[in-house]
Amino acid sequence: MRRTTPAALALAAIAGALLAGCTPEPPAETTPPPTAEPSVSEEDARAAWEVYQQRLSELGAQPESAELEDLLTVAGSDLAQDQLENMQRAADRRIRVEGNRRTSAFEFDQAAQSARAAVCIDVSDERVVGDEGREIETGEPRTTIARSVTFARVDGATLVTQEQEFEGPPELNPCD
Repeated sequence: MRRTTPAALALAAIAGALLAGCTPEPPAETTPPPTAEPSVSEEDARAAWEVYQQRLSELGAQPESAELEDLLTVAGSDLAQDQLENMQRAADRRIRVEGNRRTSAFEFDQAAQSARAAVCIDVSDERVVGDEGREIETGEPRTTIARSVTFARVDGATLVTQEQEFEGPPELNPCD
């Protein structure tokens, strides 16, 4: 049986203290935290949504012309990058979107930290076409798409920062 001596305990305590000092200190914050910009109004959110949709329609008709800088004028950086990748995939597959989409419902919700809207997009006049001008079937025809959208003020402009499929309860679906 091995006995622990006070000297061994002291050595273990000193080693533990020394090793604890080996972990780096978190870097000191050198820049002040960003100040929160004023909240997004419903009017600003509606205007930002319409400009965003218009830009997507323009680029969808000519996806090969999509540039990140164009998307950054209407969308937050992550969403702009996602949309650019979508446009590049469409250009690679030589497909484009023709027709018009319009917002048929816009239900705004100003939360404490974000501005959101449940949006219904009417896509009944839109069609996906290949490079020969023939329509490409994309599955079951849809006339509306329900989306959840988040807005934020960035450098003084209201931008769409997130857009995803609406996943709320059916009674809150903006397309119903």
